[in-house]
Amino acid sequence: MPSAGLRDFAIALSRRSALGVLTIWLVATVTFALVASAPGDPMLALMGDDGDAEVRARAAQSFGADRPALARYAAWMVHLARFDLGTSTSFRAPVAEVIFGRLPATLALMLPALLLSSGLAILFALTPASARSWRRGAKL
Repeated sequence: MPSAGLRDFAIALSRRSALGVLTIWLVATVTFALVASAPGDPMLALMGDDGDAEVRARAAQSFGADRPALARYAAWMVHLARFDLGTSTSFRAPVAEVIFGRLPATLALMLPALLLSSGLAILFALTPASARSWRRGAKL
């Protein structure tokens, strides 16, 4: 029989996990809603003024843009659950490849910033602590 501490831990972990899944779903849903409600015709933005109406209609059908929003949302969530982020219309490449291709540059910018901010945070946290100790006459 598991102890009460282990049971409490399992309950807390399951609640946190459920809250995390709910948060991810909510962010994904809001993102989809914002993109879907953006003004303009996505096929016109993709193809420019050059494509005629028939070509735009075929492109909309191939991208699924001609389907109702609820059907597009369901398909988008299924792809998202499989970590299939789709194809970038700007780069004409899978989104995952575009992201991972830029990951080294992102890490090169992020790592020094993280180290600098962590160092400053530690310094700012220790300064008041040492001042309190100094006022009490304690030695560091």
